[in-house]
Formats: sequence, C-alpha cells, structure tokens
Amino acid sequence: MMMRNGVTKAEKSAKEKEKAPTPAPAPKISIKGKERDTSTPVPQQPAKSKKASPSQPEHTPVNEKKCRDVLKALMKLPQAAIFLQPVDIVRDGCPTYYDEIKHPMDFSTITKKLSDGEYKIMEDFAKDVQLIFSNCRTFNPPNTGPWICADVVDAAWKTAWAKAMEKRLAYNEKRSLQSIMGKLISDPVSWVFREPVDPVALGIPTYFDVIPRKNARDLRTIRQKLDADKYDSIDAFEADLDLMVDNAILFNGSDSEVAKWGIDLRNKYRDLLSPLKNGGTTAKRKNGEKSTPQPTKKARLG
Repeated sequence: MMMRNGVTKAEKSAKEKEKAPTPAPAPKISIKGKERDTSTPVPQQPAKSKKASPSQPEHTPVNEKKCRDVLKALMKLPQAAIFLQPVDIVRDGCPTYYDEIKHPMDFSTITKKLSDGEYKIMEDFAKDVQLIFSNCRTFNPPNTGPWICADVVDAAWKTAWAKAMEKRLAYNEKRSLQSIMGKLISDPVSWVFREPVDPVALGIPTYFDVIPRKNARDLRTIRQKLDADKYDSIDAFEADLDLMVDNAILFNGSDSEVAKWGIDLRNKYRDLLSPLKNGGTTAKRKNGEKSTPQPTKKARLG
C-alpha cells in the first residue's frame, strides 16, 4: 500500500470521515405545535461593550388607586374570567401547567400583592400584569380560546395602562395655575390676548401665514388646556404663555404697542409662577400696586 507523508490512503480516508460534521437533528415538534430548536447553537461573537448611558430608567412610584382602577377595568371583562384566580391543574385540566410555567400570575395574586404593599413602583405592577398574558400564550397554542382571551384583555390593559401613566399636574399645582390664569385674564393689559386671533374680524388676513395655526396661543385656549389636564408640568404651561407672547412680538414687531403689552404680561406671569416653581404658593399682589390701564387704541392681536 502506497504511503504519502507517512499516512496510508486508508488512514487518510478514516480521518476525513472523523472530521466530517455530524448533521444536526431535526427540531422536535411539541404537542402544542411549537417548534423547539434542539440543534447545537452557533457560537456568537462577543458583543462590543457599550458605554453605559448616564441616564437611568425612570421609575414611577406606585399609585395604589391607579393600579386598583386598572385592575377593576380589566377584571370586569368576560374574557378575564380565566385570569382571576391561580390555575388549578385539576379543575382546569392542565396537569403539566406548573412544569411549563415557572412564574404563574393571576389578578387575585396581583391584588393581594398590591394590598400588602409589595409593589414599590408602577413598572413592577405592570410586569406582573403582562406576565399573565405571557404565561397564557406560552402554555396555550395560538388561536385557542385562552389565547384569544389574552389578546382581548391585553388590548384593554394597554389602553388602561397608558391612561394611568399619563403625566398630569398635581391637584394643588393645577389649582394654583388656575388661580394665576384668573389673575392674568382679569388684568387690563391682557385684553389683547384673551381670545383666539380672528384674522378676518381683525383685518389681518396674513396672520396664519406668519404664525402657524398649530402654534397659535391665547389665554382662552391655554385655560381650556389647563382645565382639560393637557399640561404635565408647570414649565409646559409657562411655555404656552411664552409662545403666546412670542407670537405677538413676531407678528406685530418688537417695537409695537402689542409687543410692549405682551412683555408686560410676561413679566407678571413669571412673577406669579416663580414661587410656585420653587415649591411655594402663588404670589399675591402687593397692596397699592397699580394695574396697567386698559388701552383704548385698537391693536392687532398677538
């Protein structure tokens, strides 16, 4: 038998067979119709380290009332009936449930944890609610009754959660801003800013060519937004007032009488907002302070 480099052809053939890769076994199909990949995982390249972001995830302190309102809205849904209590493997006819679901969750358990003060932040409450739907979809095949129930309740959850997490002014902040609005509207210098600009009535047809409609602001519009909880902070409220004054200066000119009234009004609302932004209450007018007399000259509104 001929040898080349000290290796016979038979030995070389045997070694090549040993080096040949073994075919990966075909993925098994579970009784639930889900594929479970049993092939050898492909080694992944180590991920490049990323610099840690200086900003940390925002955590919202738990609001028990909001959580209970969300639970009440979800639990009254007919499709939520299967999620109200822990799974009973005998009653529900699913003996393998706790073999497959390692972290079971249901609405009664969430309610108890809420009552016991186990939730410190809203995000932990949300994780448990979402775990209910995740467990259901993990254990049950798609398009089955339980899966459909999870979809229905999950959709309601997303709506209720978004509403619960809307940022709004605190009650005392809102009342203080409403008080400030009352003072601004009653101030004679504000007369030009009290109502939305009507380009036809005022004879200024180019107004919305200069000031986009989406940026138009006036005291009535701002008050309506405040009453409807459209502001999530005092700064957002002040930003709308600033925009109102800026619009007046932009359209009328910085040397116009309207601009001067706007600057006067801005100084007043900033004085009123200052103690509120610093954690105090709204400032009161000093005794004997004279208000600006109402102008009699017709002016273009800002």
